[in-house]
Order: sequence, then C-alpha cells, then structure tokens
Amino acid sequence: MKNKRQVRYKIIGEGKPLVFLHGNGEDSNIFINQIDYFKDKYQLILIDTVMHGMSNNSYAKYNFFELASDVSNILAKLNIKKASFIGFSDGANILYHLALKHGNLIDKGVAISGNINPFGFKLSVLLAIKIKEYFYFFFNRKKYYLYYLMGSNPKLKYSDLSKIDNNFLIIAGEKEEIKKSHTKKISENIKNSKLVLKSDFDHFAITKKPLIINEIISDYLK
Repeated sequence: MKNKRQVRYKIIGEGKPLVFLHGNGEDSNIFINQIDYFKDKYQLILIDTVMHGMSNNSYAKYNFFELASDVSNILAKLNIKKASFIGFSDGANILYHLALKHGNLIDKGVAISGNINPFGFKLSVLLAIKIKEYFYFFFNRKKYYLYYLMGSNPKLKYSDLSKIDNNFLIIAGEKEEIKKSHTKKISENIKNSKLVLKSDFDHFAITKKPLIINEIISDYLK
C-alpha cells in the first residue's frame, strides 16, 4: 500500500502571510534567523516538503510541479488567497514552479540561490550530485530521490520564465554552487524581477549572513 502524502507545516505569528520553502535535505528550521526577524511582522507559514522534516516519505510524483501543488493545497486549506514567499535553494525552485502553475497565489516572491535546471550548477557541483544520484539508486531509496531532484530536475527552460507575471526578488552569491550566468538569465527572463548578486555570499547566506539578507528581503516586501 502506498503512503498517503502528508505535508506538514507550522504557523507562527499574525498578519499578512509569508510562506517559507526550504531546500533539499533540510526542513523549515533552516530559516531560524528569518523566523526570529519576521515573526512579529507577518504570519509565518513554514512548510516541510515531502520527505523532509515532519512530512512523510512519499515517492509518488516527486517533482517540482507536484511540490508546488502541495503548497497550493496547504494555502487552500488555510483559506489564504494570496501570500508572499521566501524560497531557498530547492525552495526557490518550488517557488518558480508555483508561479507557473498557481501564480495567482503569489503577492511577492523571494527566490534565494535557485536554479531552473541541473545545468545551472557549476560543473564540479553537478558531477558530485550525479555521482551520488547514481550511487544511491542502488543503496538508499530516499537519498536517491533527494539527489534525483537535484541532479535530474528541475526541467524548465529560460523561455518558460517569460510566462511569470509575479514580482520576484532573486538573491544569489558569486561564491554560489549556482553559476552566476544562470542566475542572471533567470532574472532577465522574469520580467518583474529584481536581482541582488552579492560578491561575498555563498549558497548558505541565509544562515551565514542573516542580518544582511533579512534586511534585503524586508525592504523588498515593504
């Protein structure tokens, strides 16, 4: 019998809804510094995606469009018609897919360190991911699917992003796992986007430089 998909979330604070989408192999606790900063200003909705955190392991339809639908379903359950979003890494990728499939839900989107296909990774990073993806195919089902989500997904083209009408803030660093050229092309193809590319940011700026990144996000959301 297949596991029923169970996507867990928690709510902190009151006010305008602000949804947090974490990256691969993490859970919503990665945003601890953002939670402390924004909890008195917004109603925070912290989602653990399938196979992460409090959510269960469900291997059916494990792709970014389905993960975006999980987010849509949660907002429908909460009767939230529109929210702002902060997506980090794979969470940013979910946010791009949400904009394509359920764009009416997004007021403002903050996409941090995301990519729209595996070739957005620097070559050395992608090779390491693909090796683990193939290795875990034989030895660990859950880890295989996590690396499959990075190594063989997403599957978007730059031209797909031209369909996005939402306002986006795109944040990345020059010390990123993602190519700078890839991030720039993402921003160029989302017509209502603003790009912040910091020379001293790496992939985990949300934990390493929270004061700076929180202020950037706060100014944008205002």
